Amino acid sequence: MVYYKGMVPRPWSLLLILGLAGCGKDEAIPTVILSDKAVVEKPALPRGEELRFSAPARLSPKKAYSEYQALFSHVARSLGKRGHTVTRETYAESLSLLEHREIDVAYLCAASYVIGKSKFGAEILAVPVVKGRAADASCLIVHKESPVMRWEDLKGRSFAFTDPDSNAGWLVPVDLLASKGVSPQVFFSKTIYTRAHDNSVKAVASGLVDAAAIHCNVLDEVLEEAPSAASRVRVVWKSAHFAMPPIAVHPGLDPALKARLREAFLALHRAPEGARLLRKAGIERFTVIDDSAYEPIRRMRAAVDRR
Repeated sequence: MVYYKGMVPRPWSLLLILGLAGCGKDEAIPTVILSDKAVVEKPALPRGEELRFSAPARLSPKKAYSEYQALFSHVARSLGKRGHTVTRETYAESLSLLEHREIDVAYLCAASYVIGKSKFGAEILAVPVVKGRAADASCLIVHKESPVMRWEDLKGRSFAFTDPDSNAGWLVPVDLLASKGVSPQVFFSKTIYTRAHDNSVKAVASGLVDAAAIHCNVLDEVLEEAPSAASRVRVVWKSAHFAMPPIAVHPGLDPALKARLREAFLALHRAPEGARLLRKAGIERFTVIDDSAYEPIRRMRAAVDRR
């Protein structure tokens, strides 16, 4: 599926494609696609000769492919194979590829991993370390000129979620509201899905919505790449830290291949080319953490489901 740039009188030329998507329950929320062009390819080689990776759906497809295709190909070459990278627009699509073993390795959202672990036993291969820690937080951002100074001031304003299976972009803000006894439908005047954290930054900076919830690390990356956006957005609230989105595999993957893949990711930062590709993706290195690190996310999901 390919989306072309549209003509929108905003700082970015963006195509706004409105669809309907559930917010984890029964309500319908518009989906706004702000990505330039989605890159989706089909595997071309016999499965034994290549390794198939899914780039993180938390980024818009073009950005995800640009940042991770070379890195994943490098990992595959270190194992004597060809690397093939695909992108998907939603977290659920990426998780489905892994569940049905259409790919070998998936870069999942933390909440998607929790779903995958429960559904089919998804396993952590490695997690990224950014700014010295294997954890990130959710940031609520508003336009720089907005009068909003705290999250309570967002009542009656428009808001962008990223994806209904996102931790930082959906679960954290919904849990925050639920803890105060309100729902997004009641608290906000309008809500949309942008399907990617970098898209949510653009939506706020361009004035499409009043606020959004995104990965704080993605915000830093977007602002570094597009300095003009730094003058248009600011953070009004930041959550506690949660375990990073993991590189995950299907439990049925060959154990020997699994071990070799893990070592390849863990060794990336030790060689010049691997370190360069990590820097391109905004990562210092990969490490290993236990599944128990995702318990806070499981508890949040359970709490939201109960309310």
